[in-house]
Amino acid sequence: RARACAVRLRKHGIASGDRVLLSGANHPDWVVAWFGVQYAGAIVVPVETGLSGTQVENIAKASGMKAAIVDAEARGFFGGVLEDSFDLHAITAKGASEGLEIPELSGDEVASILYTSGTTGSPKGVMLTHANFLAMIASLAKIFPLNEEDRLLSVLPLHHTFEFSCGLLLPLSRGARVVYLDEVNGDRLTHGLKVGKITCMAGVPALWQLLERKIRAQVDDRGPVAKVGFDMGLEVNRIVGKSTGLDVGRVFFGQVHERLGGNIRLLISGGSALPKSTQKLFAGLGLHLAEGYGLTESSPVLTVAKGYPGAKIGHVGKPVPGVEVKILDANSEGVGEVLARGPNVMKGYFEDATATGQVLDADGWLSTGDLGRLDHSGRLSIVGRAKDVVVTSSGENIYLDDAEATLGEIDFVQEYSLVGVEDPRGGERLGMLVVPGSDRESDRTVVWSRAKETVREAISKLPVGGRPTVVQYVDADLPRTSTRKVKRKEVRVILERFAKASQSPASGEERAA
Repeated sequence: RARACAVRLRKHGIASGDRVLLSGANHPDWVVAWFGVQYAGAIVVPVETGLSGTQVENIAKASGMKAAIVDAEARGFFGGVLEDSFDLHAITAKGASEGLEIPELSGDEVASILYTSGTTGSPKGVMLTHANFLAMIASLAKIFPLNEEDRLLSVLPLHHTFEFSCGLLLPLSRGARVVYLDEVNGDRLTHGLKVGKITCMAGVPALWQLLERKIRAQVDDRGPVAKVGFDMGLEVNRIVGKSTGLDVGRVFFGQVHERLGGNIRLLISGGSALPKSTQKLFAGLGLHLAEGYGLTESSPVLTVAKGYPGAKIGHVGKPVPGVEVKILDANSEGVGEVLARGPNVMKGYFEDATATGQVLDADGWLSTGDLGRLDHSGRLSIVGRAKDVVVTSSGENIYLDDAEATLGEIDFVQEYSLVGVEDPRGGERLGMLVVPGSDRESDRTVVWSRAKETVREAISKLPVGGRPTVVQYVDADLPRTSTRKVKRKEVRVILERFAKASQSPASGEERAA
């Protein structure tokens, strides 16, 4: 089918080196289209389905695309921007492929151009070559030994490099099966795990937190005695794992394993930092999460912390085979910018030598923009983004990811985010946007009151100079990307809007919306 797709593209004038935009919901036809474009010798420009017409226009212009392949969902979001595009399911249908001349591609040739942002007039396109992807697969295959008996459930968008490399190329290269859902929600996820007899899955922290909440809710429904017994079982299994390396999670929590299909042996988390509480829960259940770290520019994985009984949590592991990592300008605490080098690092930004030179030096070192430290064993811990550091008027440096990790989960709070907001005294002050949890048995006033109390208690555990001085409560969910990362820029806009509307922007204020 991929070869037939290539024949159709060639008949419509697609030649080697042309850029073909590809957008659609996760589906086997998306995969067929990607390989079809490769067979035609062209370059894929994967695009998120939920972008606006203006954002897609920006990417189309920046990439100089020759054609587009989209499904009905993407077309609905994009409006009339791509009226002449190919239909994803039609162009990937079965058909003749005789006479197709497959070009000989070198490893240095670009396979995909991924735009990290389509919101501005000049988005940056990450050029990932065939050699980049091959290096990534070779590294991951040594860490995650998949085989023909494995079945991976793909739940993250395929335009996201983490899912594309870990959830598609890796399993296909090992002969494993990839299963897609018609709709990604809690019920369909549970159904897919069971019916697909899934053995492995890659996901972002938001997915594991979703499963965590679902498991916790089921335990809470059984009463306080069951909850105490559940927590004791988790702790016992963690202690046994740490002291002996054995895992009795399936013995203690057989029902939980069965609800997740009963065949899980490998879970991979990536995309953003995994909360320690979530990792501890899964470890206690005997479902050990491996955590990967990287970015689109590195295809995307740089380091991996393997999941196993007794594994230390709170770090993102050691560099994958072939990758080097070092810390630039480390301070007294060993914290500095994370630099990486390896065969999986991008070729550069498409037609943007200036932007490329800002992140790639002459020796091939990639500036990640992340702040981290290496321990004595060479394990990397991420403190936060270089741009996600709040410098207060008193000169205090507050690393947002670090502060959120310290706070952890807060009772009666559904979610929250820390950001820096403008301080009238100069510099920034730490702001916190809180979404109280929902409770069917209590009214909104009671829930919000409980949330405010637990938030105050949690904040008091932070160093005095690192506590939020502006705290706002809202009913709406936090703004997130398609991969469930919180959009800190939008959170900051919301908090600053409240601050401007406030008559007395003194520290320690709490407001609600």
